[in-house]
Amino acid sequence: NLYCIKKFKMKTKLLDNVITSDELFFIYNELISTPMWNMTALSSYVEEESWDKKFNKGPNLLVKSDEKIFNHPFYFWGKTIIYRIKEKNIGIKSNIFRMWFNITYSDNTNHFLHMDANNESLTSVVLFLTPIWNPEWKGSFYVDGEKFNFKSGSAVIFNSKEYHMGEAPEKNTHGWMRLSCNIVLK
Repeated sequence: NLYCIKKFKMKTKLLDNVITSDELFFIYNELISTPMWNMTALSSYVEEESWDKKFNKGPNLLVKSDEKIFNHPFYFWGKTIIYRIKEKNIGIKSNIFRMWFNITYSDNTNHFLHMDANNESLTSVVLFLTPIWNPEWKGSFYVDGEKFNFKSGSAVIFNSKEYHMGEAPEKNTHGWMRLSCNIVLK
């Protein structure tokens, strides 16, 4: 007997209400008051991209990369979120390979098409963490051309090899920064 194995592309999933409103306000305040933010982070592993697209130009807080944990409290919080998502039986792994937070604001140029890793076995989770967000402020997220509105407390789950990008928010967000978390699972 001959068996044909067909690879199935992971369908991008949107999960609403992964994080409660109270938790969003708490984590948002904790994150924006943390002094560990930096301005440079490798954001793409695609070799042919130019240097100006390889590095994130917005505030970034690295929590974990490969086997090194830079911020244990935020890492443990991220693990609890992954366990919550895993309970929904959508077939994700729970080992965090990389985790970081991003802040974007109007006129931010760090939103460009990229992939998180050139590896089909990795899964990306993007969490929308700003507790108050108006759809008129834009800030949507795109995966392989599919639009996901920035919705507080939601998560977008997709294959890390999929091209994706965020949209810079509008100018008047009434002081709210577009805060997201990118977690790559292996």
